[in-house]
Amino acid sequence: MMIGVSVQALSCPVLSCPVLSCAVLSCPVLSCPVLSCPVLSCPVQPHVSVVLYVSVGVRLPMVLLVVSSTTVTMTSASVAVEQRVRSVPLYSSGDFGRKWQLVHEAVTPNRFYWSVAGLDVESDVIHLEVNTADGRAQYVTCRAQSCSEANRHYPFSGYIETNSLVVQDDYMFIQVTSAGRAWYYVSYKREPFARIKLPKYSLPKDMHIISTDEGQVFAAVQEWNQNDTYNIYMSEPQGIHFTLALENVRASRGLGGNSMIDLYEVAGIKGMLIANRKLENQVKTYITYNKGRDWRLLQAPTTDLEGNSIHCVLPFCSLHLQLQMSENPYLSGSIITKSSAPGVIVATGNIGSELSYNNVGMFISSDAGNSWRQIFEEEHNVWFLDKGGALLAVKQPTVPTRHLWVSFDEGRQWDRHSFSMVPLFVDGVLVEPGIDNQIMTFFGHFSHRSEWQLIKIDYKSLFSKRCTDGDYQTWHLHNQGEPCVMGQKQIYMKRRPASSCMLGPGYSRVLSSEPCICRAHDFECDYGYERSGDGNCSPSFWYNPATVSRSCSHGQNYLNSTGYRKVAANNCTKGVNDMYTARRQKCPNRAPHGLQLSTSEGKLTAPLHSNVTFLLQLQECGISDSKHITPTPTPLLFLLCLTRGCWDFVSHKGLLGLCQPRCQGTYGGLSPPYKTGDIYGDSMRTHIQLDFGDGTAVSYSNLTWAEEGIKHVYRSTGIFRVTALAENEMGTDSTSLYLHITCAVEHVQLLAPLVVIQNKEVNLTAVVWPSHSHTLTYFWWLGNSSEPIITLDGSISHTFTREGMHTVTLQVSSANSILQDTKTIAVQEFFKSLLLSFSPNLDEVNPDIPEWRQDVGRVIKKALLQVADIPERQLLVAVFPGIPTAAELFLLPSKNQSEGRKKSEEELEQISEVLVSALNQNLVEFELKPAYRVIVYITQLTLGLWRLGAVSGKKVSGSRELPLKGSTETLEAPLVDSIPRHSSSAMLMLLSVVFLGLAVFLIYKFKRKIPWINIDAEVNHEKEQEMINTVGQSEAAPKITLSEFPTQKEMMEKELECRLKQGVVNSCESTREIPNCTTV
Repeated sequence: MMIGVSVQALSCPVLSCPVLSCAVLSCPVLSCPVLSCPVLSCPVQPHVSVVLYVSVGVRLPMVLLVVSSTTVTMTSASVAVEQRVRSVPLYSSGDFGRKWQLVHEAVTPNRFYWSVAGLDVESDVIHLEVNTADGRAQYVTCRAQSCSEANRHYPFSGYIETNSLVVQDDYMFIQVTSAGRAWYYVSYKREPFARIKLPKYSLPKDMHIISTDEGQVFAAVQEWNQNDTYNIYMSEPQGIHFTLALENVRASRGLGGNSMIDLYEVAGIKGMLIANRKLENQVKTYITYNKGRDWRLLQAPTTDLEGNSIHCVLPFCSLHLQLQMSENPYLSGSIITKSSAPGVIVATGNIGSELSYNNVGMFISSDAGNSWRQIFEEEHNVWFLDKGGALLAVKQPTVPTRHLWVSFDEGRQWDRHSFSMVPLFVDGVLVEPGIDNQIMTFFGHFSHRSEWQLIKIDYKSLFSKRCTDGDYQTWHLHNQGEPCVMGQKQIYMKRRPASSCMLGPGYSRVLSSEPCICRAHDFECDYGYERSGDGNCSPSFWYNPATVSRSCSHGQNYLNSTGYRKVAANNCTKGVNDMYTARRQKCPNRAPHGLQLSTSEGKLTAPLHSNVTFLLQLQECGISDSKHITPTPTPLLFLLCLTRGCWDFVSHKGLLGLCQPRCQGTYGGLSPPYKTGDIYGDSMRTHIQLDFGDGTAVSYSNLTWAEEGIKHVYRSTGIFRVTALAENEMGTDSTSLYLHITCAVEHVQLLAPLVVIQNKEVNLTAVVWPSHSHTLTYFWWLGNSSEPIITLDGSISHTFTREGMHTVTLQVSSANSILQDTKTIAVQEFFKSLLLSFSPNLDEVNPDIPEWRQDVGRVIKKALLQVADIPERQLLVAVFPGIPTAAELFLLPSKNQSEGRKKSEEELEQISEVLVSALNQNLVEFELKPAYRVIVYITQLTLGLWRLGAVSGKKVSGSRELPLKGSTETLEAPLVDSIPRHSSSAMLMLLSVVFLGLAVFLIYKFKRKIPWINIDAEVNHEKEQEMINTVGQSEAAPKITLSEFPTQKEMMEKELECRLKQGVVNSCESTREIPNCTTV
């Protein structure tokens, strides 16, 4: 069938520049397809050689223009600059381009945004990511026609990562990189920025915002151990706390180098997503109907195009879809849906065990993915006509075609029509530029050397009439027969398959909607919780729910999470809603806890005679009332946000930055951002004393007097110990910092053993990143000493003479930066230790960072306490750095040693036997995440390995020795002792050696007076001359006697002494190379 068309070759003016001659349709600038036209050269103020497309604001006639002198690629309705362009000038016009005004001279391409109605105060506010002279980026807001330096605002006062600003709906996102890690921040409804909270050990390398609609943020995060996949996370309405929705979603690179995530949000059906997940090198397609709470495979069609049965049984065989979006905006891509046609999904895919690009076809679902049918054997581009009432299909543009296919019954039957006498390479189709206009426009070329051809098609004649009530039927949305989807039952109207009528202008798809009773599948796991094998949400191994109960002040309320939160935009009511909703509870009474002292930018140094301001910080959140914290310019200010540990400080160029909220959930009925007074709580009744360390001190009756900070000026240089004391009727807490008045270090770690022997020398070592050579000063604060040990070497030796817990604080100074780390060491007269190893699956989730080792050590200790009735303080666990994962268990004597040392030793021996028995029976295990169990073993070592230094779990060569199989000997935990003991045999041997030496001396002294001595010597000399030829080759061989082999106990003692002297970093332990300043 040939339908009426008209072909035109028209000019396409852009702005008011000279007419550009190319065969395209004359149309408004936002829809003009200038895909291959030459770049337009226009004289603009100031004079430049290239003009980019304009961005027309929502509130006309404001227009923004970006100009650049580099080669560009023009696309419709957007600014496109070559990727290597770092910054370009931004201009604005209020009279449709007649006059232009410079907004900012250095804006990151594609990182400027118009204001959002209802959120930004002024309608012409623009959000910009600008570049500074030193190559860094900042977030700036201003009005388009008034953006001078005096009128600019900095919602985030620090520097941000280039190309990280995103302003979308109710949210704003930025990225900050610190100490080699990427940190992401979000602002909800223009509130102060808060740090995004992902699961503790996700350690993201990259993050993309996928969706921000329906009061929730969907983000794709590439974690530390991923290369070609991303994990999908979803947030609560504030966009701060993210929980995992789906792991290992496939990603690829687009033509422009951008990451393309295989996740597709189905239009018209709330909460419906399709994703391609990679597992064991196979990619499979999954679908969800509740925003990622539950996922399942797609059911393949039962028959092919010819009606033959398809044998495809889940989960071994299913339908897999290609989810790539087209980079050409005028082609449909491999999957397409439309909000005006809910439930209809058209996609390219294949049937089998995994996604493949061979034997692909076109498939359609008319019931929102519950069932599928094949419509074509080859790939096609498909568009919706008449508000989704009809489908248009055209073959891929790789081959020319004269035909198009139209379907009025959701792909069950297709009618072929001819639109050109000559085959055309179709490069794009424009469909329905107007609401009531039944015209589509094809553009392409007859050959690669021909001009562009444009074909208009009026498809109104394909419809027989306008639809009436009798032409419609109802359709119930469901998920495999379950009528409640996202907490509601929805009924839609669809045109009957036999009708070829045209939908009216007032046509509405949704017929009715009613809420459902809440059930378990309407709730997802809250932040810090994971879904276990039984379907319940349980706390992650790194998350302690009890910390939230301690996160408020006496007399206030807090929300106690049940481990669940309702899926965003879910409309269910009643049912289990109250059971799964967080409960409001009273805050318990407590003494001051977590008192901290910090400085502006987190530094521990300041120039002489500067006005230093100290503010106090309690570690947990509370609720009160006061005014908001706002940025205040000041030359040098030390800021302690009165937030009890739930805010982050952001600073920039001496500005007192914003205290950013990072509390979990809501507290006392308030949501972030909290006000400064919101955090006081008990602190309003807490007496504060601050000693500056230079002979002066101040005190306050409560923290409200110190809200603006406690200022002090130092008159002399040095290192000052500043101490803060908080006290109320429940107790006290204190903290201190060492303030220094005078290539920066980004990270420092103190390596020290957990347990050492009293009066035995121990080695303490500093590891800094990046590494420096003779440029750092190390300050070692041991216990409560008033003066540090200052060294230029990152290692010292020290002997602890007193039993108990000793705190060691290390500070590293480089230029104007000071960083520190603190460790607590247990000093004992004696103890026992065991080496532990683990099932290999623990290495797969080991990111090899200190925080992970601390948390896993706590989990191991908890697992050991479950199999043995042992006081918790008598067990310490240290996890070694490196792979494979290994640890050392320390058994300490009890505090009460009144019964004598021998009794304590026997007690440790009994504890050791119990633990060794449990470990040998594989009774000690723990779970890091659902269905991921790790077994703890006792390390088995041979006698020879013990000689090489097996006490620390390392071989001399530098690699860790794995548990040996076969003929091995398990060494029981050695009893390490600081008192020297000598056996009776050793004493006898010593006395024998003394007497023998004395006898030899007497004989030598008086040999001239003993006649037979000379005779014997001469005889021996003659015998030696006779034997010299036979034994000459073995004279150099050492004479070894049995007494030269040490006993097992002596080997243990020698090895322990070596380990104590060498510390945790010795020649027996492998080391990891740290980059120096030149390689960072």
